[in-house]
Amino acid sequence: MREDEQQPFGTVDYARLQNLSEVVVEGKGHSNITNLKKLRSFQASDYRGVNKTLADYPSGDLLEHLSLTSCNLRSLDGIEKSPNIKDLELTYNRSLADISALYKVADSLRALSVEACGKIQDFSVLHALTNLEHLHLDGSTHLPDISFLANMPRLKTFATTMPIADGDLRPCLAIPYASVRNRKHHNLKDSDLSKRL
Repeated sequence: MREDEQQPFGTVDYARLQNLSEVVVEGKGHSNITNLKKLRSFQASDYRGVNKTLADYPSGDLLEHLSLTSCNLRSLDGIEKSPNIKDLELTYNRSLADISALYKVADSLRALSVEACGKIQDFSVLHALTNLEHLHLDGSTHLPDISFLANMPRLKTFATTMPIADGDLRPCLAIPYASVRNRKHHNLKDSDLSKRL
């Protein structure tokens, strides 16, 4: 490497570590992170990508678990480059507004957790996630309804703190474990829902 190509002190160059199967990164100091094609699990916290999409993150056929916390994502565009993703956790991604790309991994996705990603207003893609087994939605965004649960025959657990605008919790009755935050306009209470694991 020429002197003018050297990375800043404290930067990890992942071009030299391409055989890793699990990586956890936090903040700055990471270069060539998209070169990690053998990853099975990737977790990032406070990572700032240039494109503000999943194009800034590792992807590949082997990636099964992706956890992103407090990253500067605006959309999940690029998720299709990880066609075998099974578990996706999105936490405190305050710029994330568009999750519609999830339909591109609907066949493989088994667990989805969205927590405190307040700019997401459109959850209609959930209707396409028919293979989900675990769904967790936490935050203050209003869900119009939870009719998408009827399209998830494999769902084992559903938990949400989000307000459900139409108040109809009956779709939860078919799920082995369901938990919701009690609200006055709901037609059922959390205690009415199954808690079998």
